[in-house]
Amino acid sequence: MSALPEAVLDDTDLVAEATAGDLAAFDRLVARHQEVAVRVATLTAGPGLAPDAVQEAFIGAETLRRRSYEWTTRWNGPAEQR
Repeated sequence: MSALPEAVLDDTDLVAEATAGDLAAFDRLVARHQEVAVRVATLTAGPGLAPDAVQEAFIGAETLRRRSYEWTTRWNGPAEQR
């Protein structure tokens, strides 16, 4: 996890950290964007479906993050060995 305060880290930094296996960085991205995601989902899917749509979107993002981390680790070896 980065020693930088959250305000200093932009989304690019957080995505890089999350892709490297930092689940806390992913959690920070979700927290940062959840409110907007719910508003957009409410406008597009309706208020009844919005919470489920947002949850599915974040689950999909987490699945891709985990696969990317697993692939990178297999390809390059654990970060401690690089």
